[in-house]
Amino acid sequence: MFFADVLLNANFADRAGDSSIVNTDVAGTTISTSSRLGYRWLNDERSWMFGVNAGYDSRPMNSGNADTGVNVTDKRDVFFQQVAAGLEAVSESWNFNTYALIPVGTANYRINSNYFAAALDTYGLDVGYSITPNFRASVGYYYQRSDLGEADGSGVDGRLAYDISNGLVAGVNLSYDQAFETRVSADLKYRFGADGYGAPSKKKAWNKPTIKGLSETVKNRNVRVHDKTADGDKIINVKYFCSNPTRNNPNYLNPKKSNYNGVPKPARGYANCMKVEKLKSVLGHSTAQELPGNYPGPAFPP
Repeated sequence: MFFADVLLNANFADRAGDSSIVNTDVAGTTISTSSRLGYRWLNDERSWMFGVNAGYDSRPMNSGNADTGVNVTDKRDVFFQQVAAGLEAVSESWNFNTYALIPVGTANYRINSNYFAAALDTYGLDVGYSITPNFRASVGYYYQRSDLGEADGSGVDGRLAYDISNGLVAGVNLSYDQAFETRVSADLKYRFGADGYGAPSKKKAWNKPTIKGLSETVKNRNVRVHDKTADGDKIINVKYFCSNPTRNNPNYLNPKKSNYNGVPKPARGYANCMKVEKLKSVLGHSTAQELPGNYPGPAFPP
């Protein structure tokens, strides 16, 4: 069966001093979106349900104060987007879910005077097991990376969920990686229409995990964001532009390249060199800055 799954999420501000993106509190209330199109089917014995899906997610984000004690100014509102794809398989006892979340458009921004933020590429696999018909557990592995490089690495997560009644589920979630460290959350979910008139009887075949899996909502849909301090630029290239008076033109310029740690070796007779550094910012953008002044030829190796 083909399906479409669309979500609108109201995202509330972080609790002061407890940033969800590590350093900067997320402010205000925003509406994020998530949409999936997919196809699910049962094998001939109806012992397994398989599915494939893909879609698009968006997340506007308002930046607030830093929870690191640093005073920040120029707080900005930014907008992140990602495309996603997933595969899933569900049996009577086991379920498997693999997914990929890939930022598109502008994936990194300066969000205030001291911090940048970037959406994370995330690739993961979750494996779940039904301990009893009403009690389920899952563990997962994921790899994440971003343009900032600060959060790159692997992580693990887990979930325990219990069906309190038809349509009402309580869960506890745990995750750990070096960027976000240990995070614990709890949730209480109710699916409208799962109880009361028209709800499936527990004695019916369509209450099996494989049948229920046909209408389950797709998992792993958040646009994940991490921030990093704007800790300066890295010099990636140095050029020296030197005048050569032997050519009867004191303003003649000729570039002499060197690497970051090296020094130029202009030909004998060059003098009055100007140093130009090419910089790479935290976000990977390259700029050039001129350092006026004399770098006399005799100071360099011949």
